[in-house]
Formats: sequence, C-alpha cells, structure tokens
Amino acid sequence: LWRAAEARFIPFERLFLLGRPTTTHRVWIRGRWLITDELLHTVSTLRPFHAAVNDKAVMARLLLCADVPVPEGGACWLSSKARRQARRLTPCVVKARNGSLSKHVVIKPDDPREAIRIVKRVCSSVIVERFIEGDVFRATTVHGKLVGAVRRDPIEAGRKVVMADGARMVDVTDHLHSKNRELFERTASLVGGAILGIDFITTDPSRSWDEVELKVIELNSFPNFEMHLYPHEGTPRDVAGAYWDGL
Repeated sequence: LWRAAEARFIPFERLFLLGRPTTTHRVWIRGRWLITDELLHTVSTLRPFHAAVNDKAVMARLLLCADVPVPEGGACWLSSKARRQARRLTPCVVKARNGSLSKHVVIKPDDPREAIRIVKRVCSSVIVERFIEGDVFRATTVHGKLVGAVRRDPIEAGRKVVMADGARMVDVTDHLHSKNRELFERTASLVGGAILGIDFITTDPSRSWDEVELKVIELNSFPNFEMHLYPHEGTPRDVAGAYWDGL
C-alpha cells in the first residue's frame, strides 16, 4: 500500500511515540493531513465500517435481510445447541464466530462434537452452517467498487482447511458475471469501509447468483492484497493503487 503511495508521490509519514514507531500514519490527501492506522481502513469514500464487521453472525443477518445469499445456519453459545444444529444441517461447516483467519474451520466433520470442541478453544461462540458445494473465492472491493476476484484453492489437512496459509490463488475477475459484481458492490455499500474482502462459494462465478448457488460466507475488513497483486495464475490486480486513485 505504501509503495503504491510512493509511486503516486503521495506524502505519508509514520508517527512515533517516545521514539518508538507506531502503526499510525498521516497522509497528505486533498490538501490536508489524514490520520489513519497502517491499513487505512478508516479512510473511505463510503463511510466507516459497520461496528460489527468482524462478527460473522451479525454480518450474516445483515446480509440476509438485504437479500444477499448466505448459508443456512447461525451462531451457538451452547455446545448442545451447536450439536443439534450440526445434525439438522448435515453436511455442515463449523467455525469460530470471530477472527481466526480461517484457521479453525472444520468442513463436513465426521464427529461434530469434536469439531465444536476444537473451535470453542478459540471462540466461545461457534457458527454451524450448511456446507455449500463449490470453490471458495475472494472478491475485494475498494471504495465500494469491485477491483479483483480470485479462486482460493485450499490446503487440506484431514478435515481442517487452511485458507490463510499456502492457498493457490487464481484470478477470475474477468470471468465474474455482472450480477455477481453488483452483488459484491451492494454488499460493500451495506458494510462500509474502504477495502473489503468478501469470501463466497459457488461452482461457477461466470453465472449469476440467481442462476446457480452462490453464498457469501465471510467478510474481511483487513483483506490481504497480495493474493490479487501476485496470483499464481491470471492477471494481477492493483488493489493498493485503486485505493489511492479512489481517494
């Protein structure tokens, strides 16, 4: 992000406290200094992020109410309720309600009780939702506009799927159906913020979400740019440049 600012001759400075560097910066934009954190998610041409952007359960309800397709399911505080929901939604996915960078997602568990126990180690509230057939994708919007989309081919270790480390990224931006682009941009307008990662599952992103099953499974307020800048296959997308150009 900062290299993209330098390329555009945009002045920016890291702020220090008692001689120690902080993650806070100031950036000269539109004739004034803007104070922001390192990822700049607070500086947006839309509005600040929804207060609960990192709460998967709240975001799922928000999207569902706005007719954005999400998997059937929800959050459970009690393990007994989570087990009942897992039986009802079999095959299912079990994951933490907050955070964990996709490192604690268990798909189609043979033993839902054990999957729930594993996830509860990192989050007291567990999300159990219906498993969706298809590939996992990440669409990234900048100032409300879709900039890039990649297919994320995961590493699998038993029933544990790790998307954050070592996944192979394939750019599919040019293959997205126009209605899917509109869906992701509408999602960004609901959630706010400057840069939003939207994880979704479908079997064919070139077909509209109202023709084939497509579900938004998670939102990320601190998305990784490198998957778009350096895909293993396909056209690189300059997410960082789009951020500055949008301002």
